[in-house]
Order: sequence, then structure tokens, then C-alpha cells
Amino acid sequence: MSIYMTSFTPIIFNNAGKNAVAKFDFLPPYIDGSCRREPDFEQEYPAITGLCRPGFAAKLNIGDIVIYCTNQRGIGPRKVVAILQVIAKLNTHECAADWYFGQRLPFPSNLVTANSKPIPLDQTHNIRNFSDVTKWDAMYKYRATKYPIVTVCKKIQVELNNPTILDVEVMKSIFCRVPGTQNPSLINEEQWAKLKKYLGL
Repeated sequence: MSIYMTSFTPIIFNNAGKNAVAKFDFLPPYIDGSCRREPDFEQEYPAITGLCRPGFAAKLNIGDIVIYCTNQRGIGPRKVVAILQVIAKLNTHECAADWYFGQRLPFPSNLVTANSKPIPLDQTHNIRNFSDVTKWDAMYKYRATKYPIVTVCKKIQVELNNPTILDVEVMKSIFCRVPGTQNPSLINEEQWAKLKKYLGL
């Protein structure tokens, strides 16, 4: 089993995302803000794909754990939003859609299939200032074809409203450094045990 720590941009990092949360009361503040949530933490079984980090899903194996923290764009210290564990690995988005259909589960928004739709633009942070969600989604459709592996995950912990702060001092006490998260960092079992204790898991 490998344990990774990575980061994502929450919807509330900019004014567009804050406005979306204010307008749509069903949007929690710490979901991913893209038109294809990566991952879609609101789903019972989120998926990790190659839409955001091409190649990352392909290196994951069943049993691996991925810790998702906020990045440092506009919201202060990092926060631990989700911890997921891989339970299935599928070769394409269509195969993953079959898996969800077979389990009678809704598809996460980062599954790109012939029938899936992106999140409307006004429910995103619109990080690249797109005028049309179709242009944004076209980028993800290309990545889904080029990097097709999908991993289905169960939730170990997800907190989308009031996630635990993981500031520099805490990170140094747990990891003896501030781990990079843009490229997912491997953490060892001792560090994982310390993080679990800090989070009360």
C-alpha cells in the first residue's frame, strides 16, 4: 500500500467560486471548483482520474490511500479535506461508468462519457475565465482520452465545510518538512500514523 498527499483548488479560492457558493446553497465551500470535480468528494464513491494530474490515476493501485489538502491559493493555511482509498481500477471512463451503473450509483462529475455533462460554469470557480463551459470541458475530454485510467475510491474521511487546518508547524511535526503536493508526495507509515492521530481517525 502506498500513501500519497496531494492538493486541489477549492471552489472558494476566488470571487467566482465564493459567488457560486453564495448563490447555490447546496455547494459546500471545500469541494473542487472545476466543471469536472477532481475528485467529486460529494459522491459516495469518488473517482480519481487523469483530468487534473495526468498519469496519477495510472500509478495508483487497489488499497492505496490519497490525502487531499487544499492548496495555498487565497484561503490561508492548508486544510485536510478528504482521505480516499482505492477500491477499483478501470481502464477507461466508459468502463468506470459501467462499474458505477452496476453498483446503482450516480456517476461522479469527473467521469467523461458520451452522456455525462460538465458542471455549469456558474457553479465553478472558473479558474481560467472561460466564457463557455464547453471550451473548458473540451480540455477534459481530451485528457480523458489520452489518460483514460480511473480509480474508484471509498471515503476514509471527507469534510467539505470545516476541514482540519494543516499549517506549517503541524506539517513539520508530522512529516519533518513541508511536503510538496503539486506532484503527489509519498508519505510513510509512521507519518500516516501521526496524521491519523492528529485528525482523530
